[in-house]
Amino acid sequence: MTVSFYGKASDGSAIVLDFEHPAYLQLSNDNAHAFLSMLTVPGCDRPDGEMTLPEARRAIIYARATFERRVSKFIRASSDTKRPGYARFICGGIDEAYLARRVHDFERFVNAVSELGAASSYLA
Repeated sequence: MTVSFYGKASDGSAIVLDFEHPAYLQLSNDNAHAFLSMLTVPGCDRPDGEMTLPEARRAIIYARATFERRVSKFIRASSDTKRPGYARFICGGIDEAYLARRVHDFERFVNAVSELGAASSYLA
C-alpha cells in the first residue's frame, strides 16, 4: 500500500500531479509514516490527512532545523527474512539520506501544487 500526495484548491477541487511530473510524490505506508512523523504532521498514524500550505512549509523548516538531532529516531534497518516453508519477507530500510531526500521532495511537491493554485496539501 502507498500514500499519495496531492493538493486541493480553495474551491475543493483536487490538484493531482501526473506520475511523470518531477514533483510527484508517493511513499509506501511504512516510509510515509516515518517521514510524516519526522515532519511532525498531526495524525500521521492514519493513511490520510490534510495540512495547509503554511503548515507544510513550517514542517519542512522544522524538519531541516532539527534533522541532525532527530533523524536517528526514524531510521530503520533493512531485513531479509528467509525461513524454509515460509514466504520470504524483505523490508527496505530507511537511512539519513533517504529522509533528507524526502524532505527535499516534499518541499518540491508543496511548491508545485502551490504554483498550481492549491490552498492545502493532502495525502491519501
